Amino acid sequence: MPLSYFDIAPMGWQIFAMGGYSHTEGDIACELDSNACPIIDMPSTDGWVLVPNATNGGYLGAFALKPLAGDWTLITAAAHFILKYCYCYK
Repeated sequence: MPLSYFDIAPMGWQIFAMGGYSHTEGDIACELDSNACPIIDMPSTDGWVLVPNATNGGYLGAFALKPLAGDWTLITAAAHFILKYCYCYK
């Protein structure tokens, strides 16, 4: 729904607000002998462990259209993303 529905259309721009959120949980297979594994002292029989992990992310932004002359339209977008990544082991 464009903001022009609420009588907001500065200089003829059709502005659309954007936003979203995501949350994921899962396990990451990690080889204990590699430098990428955050856990060093976890018991394992085969050299691999499953590391619990979670991410949270969100974004806010705007998408805008500006009719120009004839069949021409200017399109623009801007957004800000935030991501929190966590190895949630104890």
